[in-house]
Amino acid sequence: MPVGGIWQGVVPLTLGGGRWTFNISEASIDTNSSTVSGSVSISGGTLALGAGTLSGPVTDTYPGPLTSAKMTVTFAGACPSNLVFSVGLPPLSAGVVLTGSVSGTTCNATLQNVGVNFFKQ
Repeated sequence: MPVGGIWQGVVPLTLGGGRWTFNISEASIDTNSSTVSGSVSISGGTLALGAGTLSGPVTDTYPGPLTSAKMTVTFAGACPSNLVFSVGLPPLSAGVVLTGSVSGTTCNATLQNVGVNFFKQ
């Protein structure tokens, strides 16, 4: 299942809250893998992260279906941050829900395995 596209979700307050939008481009490598790149924007957040960039690998487990992505997201705004989103498409989600966790650092916190959900737009 592809993870490319536009995904949105409200993130926990430990990440400043607000609605995050991931604009993801995906490039296939072979039948079971691809890479993603793109941008992240935030509306209504409290950390002043600014615009972010993302990149990382995607793997499809066969037989599956299990698609997982490990996306590194970097923000260089007023609150510099480096985050890793470890997300996947659950088998019964029909490809419209990314679930998983985020770990990393923001300008005011270290996060470890904070749960997140994003929905395809």
